[in-house]
Amino acid sequence: THNDIVYSTVRPNLKHFGIIKKPNDNMLVSTGFIVIQRKNEYVCIELIYMWLTQKETIDYLQSKAEMSVATYPSIKPEDILNIKTLIPKDKTKLIKFKQLLSPILNTQWKRNEDNKQLEKLRMLLLSIIAKG
Repeated sequence: THNDIVYSTVRPNLKHFGIIKKPNDNMLVSTGFIVIQRKNEYVCIELIYMWLTQKETIDYLQSKAEMSVATYPSIKPEDILNIKTLIPKDKTKLIKFKQLLSPILNTQWKRNEDNKQLEKLRMLLLSIIAKG
């Protein structure tokens, strides 16, 4: 759904993760990814994302992955669930954090979407120029 986090279970140090902003209706996620949803409407998904993507968390998950019995370094959903973190219980602080952070990350997401469109236009123009 909108604002879910997808996080690769394979080699966390490769940083294959993101927030899904506008999923397709029929979107599927590979079994190589964990889908993370917030349980509390006041907790900003961006806060969870920042926590999951900080260097210390990635390093910890990579060390767990290297201890796996699979043929390649991988983590299990429990590895993420078992990490302790501090999230304020005060609803007003959570709401304030969400109000501050969400617009910043939404702007970044919009910029990335705009860049994808610009790249498509560039490729179209280059193909037109090449054809003469």
